Amino acid sequence: MKNKNKGFTLVEVLIIIAIIAIMATIAIPNFLSWIPLYRVKGASSQLFSELQVAKMKAIAERKNYTFTFNTSSGSYQIYRDDNRNSQIDEGEMTKNVVIADSYPGISLFSATSNTLTFLPTGLPASGNLQVVLSDGSGEKKREIDISLLGRIQISKI
Repeated sequence: MKNKNKGFTLVEVLIIIAIIAIMATIAIPNFLSWIPLYRVKGASSQLFSELQVAKMKAIAERKNYTFTFNTSSGSYQIYRDDNRNSQIDEGEMTKNVVIADSYPGISLFSATSNTLTFLPTGLPASGNLQVVLSDGSGEKKREIDISLLGRIQISKI
């Protein structure tokens, strides 16, 4: 007579659980080492996107859009400069971004200039600009370059 019971025995299930536990203890440290890299990539992608949007809005609205970078606080500010005086005035649209709020451990490492203004032509007013984002150890870095012609690109350094 054949045994009609189907399934796994308790011993087989415990062996599978033990194998999964061993694999997890090997894999988890590797996954944790990837987190800073993905945070730097995420923060640089966010800044890249906001630079692109500001450039497009400057062209569409025929207004200056200005970024002010603060490396000591790891933040930047975006505002529409309606009267083109390079200062935030009452009533001008402003957005403040602290990088560490969305990406813990990531900082605004350096910027070649504290301000970047996109003119209504889509070109930067001040020429070339580089902004570097870094993790806490300084090992994982991404540089965002804004060229004299307004081209924005991210590169690994």
